[in-house]
Amino acid sequence: MLHSNVTQNPRVLTIADSFSDGSAGVQADLKTFAALSTSAMSVITALAIRKTSNENTIHTIPMDFISSQFHTLVNDIGVDALKIGMFHSFSLINCIVSFITKTKIPIVVFDPAIIITQLPVDSLDILRNELLPFVTLITATLEETNILLGRNIVSLSDMKCAAQDLHRLGPKYVLIKGDHFIPSPSKQIQDEKDMNDVVEDVLFDGVNFTVFKSQRLPMKTEYSIRCVLSATITALLAHGIDITRAIQDAITYTHSIGQNSSNFDCTHDVLKHTLSMCSDQTSNESLKPTTNSELVVDDKQQEVVSNDHNDIVHIKSYGYIQVPRMISQQRSFIQLLKNQCTQEWFDYTHHRFVEDMGNGTLPHTSFKHYLIQDYIFLTNFARCNALAAYKSSNMKEILHAANIVCHIGRESELHISYCAEWGIDPESVSSIG
Repeated sequence: MLHSNVTQNPRVLTIADSFSDGSAGVQADLKTFAALSTSAMSVITALAIRKTSNENTIHTIPMDFISSQFHTLVNDIGVDALKIGMFHSFSLINCIVSFITKTKIPIVVFDPAIIITQLPVDSLDILRNELLPFVTLITATLEETNILLGRNIVSLSDMKCAAQDLHRLGPKYVLIKGDHFIPSPSKQIQDEKDMNDVVEDVLFDGVNFTVFKSQRLPMKTEYSIRCVLSATITALLAHGIDITRAIQDAITYTHSIGQNSSNFDCTHDVLKHTLSMCSDQTSNESLKPTTNSELVVDDKQQEVVSNDHNDIVHIKSYGYIQVPRMISQQRSFIQLLKNQCTQEWFDYTHHRFVEDMGNGTLPHTSFKHYLIQDYIFLTNFARCNALAAYKSSNMKEILHAANIVCHIGRESELHISYCAEWGIDPESVSSIG
């Protein structure tokens, strides 16, 4: 059961390990969520100590306590978006799959750290067959995609084919992340002297591909950046930002803090999530974060090249400005209504009719029935406003209601014409009601 959100900020949950140095896992996710104006929550699956020798000490948390964390948050507070991070055991995967399949969370982002955890084959089968069908977005690296699909990706074309195959396993969106951290001089954008080492990420939405091109990052920030990238996408999706824009802004944000934080700590890849952001033309001092400021991507620093079913987004710079805001301080009335009826909104947007219409797979007979029902709605809506005019006590209110009825009448005429295009007899439609 989803709870109504009475707060302004979306409620975002991460399920991941806790890293005591704050470089990755739950700590990195929570700092990212907080920086992007969400109500941040966590379910901790293990406690990890990172040492300068790159040796990790991990203490696992009992499954019943992990389950208790999750169900308490879902039942008492509610969750608008969920990020799933590292798995370290077969039993944990089963536990989380049980969470997802039984709980209606609108947005689920899965960042599979299967290389780090070295999951066994039977665990991968559960991920593919039982988890991915409930995932909104999977953000997989090239290596992880190779393991999940049992193939070797060597080109952009291979990435696109792999994205399609991952999409067939169930997730709504697939993001395959190029190798952000190992130099590849052969990949260059000739016109950009500062972009001689470029990484390509591929997004597939079931129909179209979008390729994001950005500069590679220092190897030192690898794991921190992957945590922040998926957490940023989760937070932006929770704010209602569309998938392409969310990924575009997330890459810009993570690269900005990755580049500016590379010398923050000499032993660990700890990032400055709230680092003062500025454009190339503005000094840091003038953009110190305040309670009224937001981290914002400058639209002028990004370029989109569109072709049929293919978009290429060149992210050329990683500066930030304050206006327009990435996350608006003013929430819309529509968003407020959606927060007050989270369960109903989820049921509506995930209804089979709505999803089939969006996917273009709705049977024509069902769509024709919908058109007829919509005309009935218009007729009764006109009646309601006519009744409002009848019950009004002054001419101004009567004319206002009558004007609405006239608008509905014109819309009804257009509706009947559209019905005719679908082979529905106009006379039979107009006689309904």
